[in-house]
Amino acid sequence: MRRSPGPEQDTKAHPEAESPWDAPVPAAAIDHSGTGPRPAPHTALATAGLLAVVVAASFGLRVADLGSWLWIDEGTTIGVASHRLSDIPRLLARDGSPPLYYILLHGWMALFGTSEQATHSLS
Repeated sequence: MRRSPGPEQDTKAHPEAESPWDAPVPAAAIDHSGTGPRPAPHTALATAGLLAVVVAASFGLRVADLGSWLWIDEGTTIGVASHRLSDIPRLLARDGSPPLYYILLHGWMALFGTSEQATHSLS
């Protein structure tokens, strides 16, 4: 509710302000750095520690399964990725699979080999 200004009220400074929440914020109180609030160092350390534990557990579960045979789809993927790069999109035309993973696996196999451990390590 707006009251009519009395002689003691200054309406020129903030005539639109009806409550303290409507008043303009002083320029010194605004963060212009664009970075926003930063997490406390212990929060970042806890997050990094949790991420390390999850990656280690994932790696441990994956390595424990090595030594078993390749699944049919894994063998087919390795077979397609073993062809020349220019042939991979043509080989996948009927399948409808996007070629990016096969192209990545092709390069990965060139660097690390075609063993089960090497091909699984990309995934």
